[in-house]
Amino acid sequence: MRNISFFKRNTVLICILAFALSAVGCTDNSNSVSPDLENENITETVTEISEAEITEPAVTRKSISDIRTRTESVSDDLYSTVNDFSSAYEVKDGYYEINFLKDKEFQKKINDDIRFAMDSLKKYQSPEYTELASRSHSAEVMKTGGIVADIICRNGFLSVLLEYGYVEPFSRTQAGAYSVLLSDGDVHFDHAVTLNYELFSQTRVTDFSELFYSDSDWSSSVRIAEDYVYNDSVPYYAEEKPDMFTLDYIIYATEEGMAVARYNTYDLNLTLCSDMISSFYRDMSEVCENTADFKYDMFTESSLRTCDSCGQDYMYRQIDTSRFYSDDEIATFNAEIEKLYEHGFPGRQNHECFTYRTKTDTIVHYTPDQNMRNIGFNLWGCSDRENCTVYYDPDTYERLNVSAILGTDWKNYIVSPDTGSLPDLSNANPEYFVKLQYISSENTVKAEISADTESGNIIISVSVPSENINQKYLTS
Repeated sequence: MRNISFFKRNTVLICILAFALSAVGCTDNSNSVSPDLENENITETVTEISEAEITEPAVTRKSISDIRTRTESVSDDLYSTVNDFSSAYEVKDGYYEINFLKDKEFQKKINDDIRFAMDSLKKYQSPEYTELASRSHSAEVMKTGGIVADIICRNGFLSVLLEYGYVEPFSRTQAGAYSVLLSDGDVHFDHAVTLNYELFSQTRVTDFSELFYSDSDWSSSVRIAEDYVYNDSVPYYAEEKPDMFTLDYIIYATEEGMAVARYNTYDLNLTLCSDMISSFYRDMSEVCENTADFKYDMFTESSLRTCDSCGQDYMYRQIDTSRFYSDDEIATFNAEIEKLYEHGFPGRQNHECFTYRTKTDTIVHYTPDQNMRNIGFNLWGCSDRENCTVYYDPDTYERLNVSAILGTDWKNYIVSPDTGSLPDLSNANPEYFVKLQYISSENTVKAEISADTESGNIIISVSVPSENINQKYLTS
């Protein structure tokens, strides 16, 4: 297997401490968290109800068995989630509470589970955890006395991790914090509880296999995914169903305490996580408030490389993992990126020996496949933190100026609310695209271009008929 370095990219890598406790919550052993019926004031008299008296069918929610049945009409390029996690939970009286479910009775049951789980953790409270909480980056962790939460909600599933022993990831909300920071398995806690739910059936998921389609072998799927992500660097494989888990990772015991192994991630190659129900789109607006649909990243970038001369690590951009590309396709793209670098493509020149340079950058590469899907152009692209983008020919790998893409008369199609206020643009020197989009329904290409003029740098907006565009790059 290739050595995948996805988790060592431009993210603050933090060594995490972890936890030891089996999942708790609802006190019974059933998976359903539907309301318990209260049979009060029942007499021996039975009143017979005729069919004519029933005016409408009883409303029943979906069952977990139906959800675990694989359907053919599923989307693999989108996922549904809570639109704003920062407002999707809060801390009340020292306890985390979610607040985004439409069914408030079900939401209350989940919050009761969270409260019960936090109470079970508090028996491990110690001055050490109080000290960690006092140095926390998060007001929530301070309010809970050091209990950190990780919340994952995707395509109808909700996971909540609660743990003692690690101060939360810097500059991240509690929602999904650890999912992006797990690195080579060296994530450790002291004590923890995991809670999982399927939201459409309102089921508490305590059986790990219920995260997978019923016609799949969960153990094979997890083993393959672990091999792919960690390249055998994690000394753990789920030979038995784990008791503690989330949508993305498994918690397991080690001699040092509790550690974490990732078996899933939103950008893992789909062939490796195709048995997971949460890998496929389900619109959560039916069960959740304030939801949104997001596109999966087509691939992830960036690897840390070590300079042979000075020994400093620096960022070297290449495609590391992909939800949509095979290993062979990734290798082809990386070979092309090397050719692009020879023509000035940004991504590897941010290092000088013995000179301090940040290990992270904000450059984003876009393959021709991505650009054809997103903006309607067959081009390589690269953008920076100011969203200025440069484009390269997919065959020659040469950098393209504005005229090479929009045509030589693009200045005739400048758009402005007040054309009289525009400076003389005859000698404008266009530098970058801020926006480029083919609107096929209007047969028009709209662009915003950063350009130097006699009046300084300005953004020029243009709307060019598609027949004027270089047809080599325009997607038909």
